[in-house]
Amino acid sequence: MKLKILALALLSIACSSAFAYSADEKKQDEQIIGALVALNHNEINASKEVRGKVTDTDVKQFANFMVKEHRKNLKETLALGREIGTVRKGKDAMALKMAGMKEAASLKMTMQKNLAATYINDMVTEHQNALDLIDNDLMKNATNEKLKTLLTNTRAHVAHHLEEAKKIQAKLPA
Repeated sequence: MKLKILALALLSIACSSAFAYSADEKKQDEQIIGALVALNHNEINASKEVRGKVTDTDVKQFANFMVKEHRKNLKETLALGREIGTVRKGKDAMALKMAGMKEAASLKMTMQKNLAATYINDMVTEHQNALDLIDNDLMKNATNEKLKTLLTNTRAHVAHHLEEAKKIQAKLPA
């Protein structure tokens, strides 16, 4: 009996140290979750702002697609954050949120005839910036394996969104 207890105790110690999630790692992952949440909110808000106002069918469909896709990614991101016990916060998340608010305000002020082009140009820029952020910062700093998987999947979607936005951008009048 004592041998079983000792074996279980040793196994418990081995497992807890092997799967320890340090405070620094958790903080790093919290910032990444926060950045993803902010990016998703930004794309949803910008797309909702224009989808009912633009007349170009491709742009309207793209805006609806962005709302759907980013809501899905937001839901997955928040679920993972809850699962790994992180909250969405951090200076990067706040900076991204502020940039998104500025973009939404800019879209509101854009004249109707320029709205489609302004929105698509913003989508190209923002999705390229998101890819750069994922590649150069978020992927390198993620510590949780499930978060790394989410980032990998998110990156593939963002790259697809960028390519679609570029196709539409090429069709729009300059």
